[in-house]
Amino acid sequence: METCELPKKYKNKYSKIYHATSIENAFSILNSGRIFGTDPDKHANFGIIPRNDLAKTSEVLLKLRWKGKQKIYFGDPFGHFKPDYEKNGPEKNVLYHVFIQGEICECCETINNDRYWQSNLYPESEGLEFSEVKWLLHEDSKPHHFFLRLFSKQRREEHADFVWHSKVKKKLEEYSGTKLSVPPKNA
Repeated sequence: METCELPKKYKNKYSKIYHATSIENAFSILNSGRIFGTDPDKHANFGIIPRNDLAKTSEVLLKLRWKGKQKIYFGDPFGHFKPDYEKNGPEKNVLYHVFIQGEICECCETINNDRYWQSNLYPESEGLEFSEVKWLLHEDSKPHHFFLRLFSKQRREEHADFVWHSKVKKKLEEYSGTKLSVPPKNA
C-alpha cells in the first residue's frame, strides 16, 4: 500500500468529515462512541463533503472532526492489504483519503478533488469528535403558517413531521463533542 502524507495546506479542509447513516445507527454510534463499517477490513467510511451515496441507509449526516494524522492513498484499497495485512496494512490512528486515480508523487502537493472517493479510518483508531448532525431528509423544512396547519390535514402532518425531526435533531446534537473510535476488527 503506497501512501503519502496529506500536505499541510489541505489538513484543515480534510479534517472535517461526514458520515451518512440512519437515525437509529446515529444514536447507536454516539451512545457507544464506536463507529465501523461492514467492509471486510471493518473500516469506517467518511466523505469530506456531505454525501449520502456511500451509505446503505441515509437519513442523517454526522459531521465529525479528525485531529490526527492524515495520508493519501491512490487506487482501490479493498483487498490490497493482504496477505501481509499486519505488516503492510493501514496504520491505526491515520485517516486515509482515497482517490480513484492518480499516483504517489514526491510531494503530493496537488490534489484533484474530482478524483476523491472517500476517507477511511481503520480498526483500533481513535481521535474522531462529533460536532453536529444534518438531515438528509426534511433538511431545513419549515412549518407552515398556523392557520394553514389548522385547516389542512397535509399541513398538520407536515408540521408534526417537522416537530418530530426537530426533537430528534436536538437530541442528537446533545452528543456534540463526543469522542468516537473504530473498534478492533474482531470486536
